[in-house]
Amino acid sequence: MILFSEVVYHGMNKAEHRYEEFGNYDFKGVDRPVKIFRLDTSREGSADVDRAIVFTDIVGFNRLIERDPEAGERLLELHDGTLFPSVTRHGGTIQNVIADECLLTFERTDDAVACVLDFFDELARHNAAAGESERLLVKASLHWGRVQFIRGRAMGEAVNYCARLERNGAPLALIASQTARDHLGSRADVSIVDVGIVDVPGTATGSRPCYLVRRAP
Repeated sequence: MILFSEVVYHGMNKAEHRYEEFGNYDFKGVDRPVKIFRLDTSREGSADVDRAIVFTDIVGFNRLIERDPEAGERLLELHDGTLFPSVTRHGGTIQNVIADECLLTFERTDDAVACVLDFFDELARHNAAAGESERLLVKASLHWGRVQFIRGRAMGEAVNYCARLERNGAPLALIASQTARDHLGSRADVSIVDVGIVDVPGTATGSRPCYLVRRAP
């Protein structure tokens, strides 16, 4: 059984997942009941759809939690409290969260870019006023491709490619594939820099042209 909170529910693409309300529950440290939902994993079969795929990862998080677990918890709270509302505002779906890594999908590349850049803007404002141990640096990648949904889970070569592409990025800069760049409309608020051919080992897609996407100065 997979249970999730109302925050995750609002970030879901309701067309890709089946769910039901599971009830309101009290949690320690929370002053009001929390509405919980249950994911219906009984659906058989699969669906393939084209999506803008975003993969995010906190820089140096594993080293941080080994040194200071409480600081890691604070950064995770900041990360989730900043990223998840941005995903909801821009019509995205939170597909998977594993520790400090998140997999998101969007129906439009423009929405994906707007979501990530808004997220980075908020982090930049936080980091400017924070001490070194409280700064949150996140890398993100963007790819457009065919996503396979099996029992509500997003998977496939395009997802794998996006996850591995993130490793070539830079903190608070979105690295995008050629296909994502081709699906991105003209935006005056975005600066796109060609970083040349990037090697993404372990995927069938292999080396491809890539771009850094930032907020225009």
